[in-house]
Amino acid sequence: MQSTTWGIVVGAALGLFFVFLVASMNTVNGSHEYLEIMMPGFVVGAIVGFLTQRIGTPRRAPSSGV
Repeated sequence: MQSTTWGIVVGAALGLFFVFLVASMNTVNGSHEYLEIMMPGFVVGAIVGFLTQRIGTPRRAPSSGV
């Protein structure tokens, strides 16, 4: 996939998913700070998705081996 937009969307979605798993864990005092945990995860996921599309190396087609 070589679309910056889709890279950001997929990265942000994966970031939200994994951070939601962490945010929904039980805490000692029983409170869940979803916004404080999920917003940084969303931003980091979007940044990683963006950088993956901009800096990541594209796959090369296999050579014919001749």
